[in-house]
Amino acid sequence: MRSEARGGRRVDARAAHDLAAAMAISADDATPSRKETSPSPNVLTQVLAGITVSLAMVPESLAFTFVAGVSPIVGLHAAALMGLCTAVLGAQPGVISGAAGATAVVFAPLVASHGPEYLFAAVALAGAIQAVAGALRLGKFIRLVPQPCMIGFVNGLAAVIGSAQLQSFAGLTGAQLYTTVGLTALTMALIKIVPNLPFIPKQIPAPLLAIASVGTLVQVAGIATKTVGDVAAVAGSLPRFHIPNVPASFETFAVVLPFAASVAAVGLIETLLTQQLVDDVTERRTSTHKECIAQGAGNLVNGFFGAMGGCAMIGQSM
Repeated sequence: MRSEARGGRRVDARAAHDLAAAMAISADDATPSRKETSPSPNVLTQVLAGITVSLAMVPESLAFTFVAGVSPIVGLHAAALMGLCTAVLGAQPGVISGAAGATAVVFAPLVASHGPEYLFAAVALAGAIQAVAGALRLGKFIRLVPQPCMIGFVNGLAAVIGSAQLQSFAGLTGAQLYTTVGLTALTMALIKIVPNLPFIPKQIPAPLLAIASVGTLVQVAGIATKTVGDVAAVAGSLPRFHIPNVPASFETFAVVLPFAASVAAVGLIETLLTQQLVDDVTERRTSTHKECIAQGAGNLVNGFFGAMGGCAMIGQSM
């Protein structure tokens, strides 16, 4: 009797185990894994997005060099070096960095009073301050910023960017004004309409297609309008190592420090707020201190390669 009871218990236990295994298998089949549901990265999409951002950053970088009062090639070098450094060292791949208007406005008085060499020294010092802030993990305090503040930051920056574009229409009259307005409206319409067209591959970013289409139209039809080359000469060479030509003295440090500290603070605030927005979109929380260190490294490299530095750019990132 005891042996039969023990045998029955073993059978019941084995049956229960088999039932549990079967339920687990059915549950796995019913619920797809996170790996299967998450979209795999598309290399073509990433490459095209990079080309789109690069094309969009060229006129923007040129505009910011006018604000800072430096040569256009200085802004292009800054865009390339900041983008490369933060892409390699940054925590959030979706955060695009380059020559930014927020830093250009701060540096403009320094360039006007002391020249571009002091700008390069200030950029390098700002990078060192940002790297130290990242090493001390001070970036985590950005999470204390209220969400309404982030909403105000995004919309306020949109208003600033939008109002800045109105300068492109200043002084235009007659046919020249109508042509500029028409091409601008056509580009904006293409960016809005292209994603909804079923015959356009989703891998092709709408801004890239809009720039290529309108640019081709202007060249083929011979439409008289300004080009990026008309705004400023962009000829130059690759960035080269350059130690800022400033006196190594306390007076120089006293001149540079206020601008460097201001740019370091403004740059980190804009970068970390942009990072939070991208984190919300991608539903992926990334390291703030790592992003701070990447920004610091980017500005250090800019300072010693004759570029104007910068920070994250919310317009390109979003």
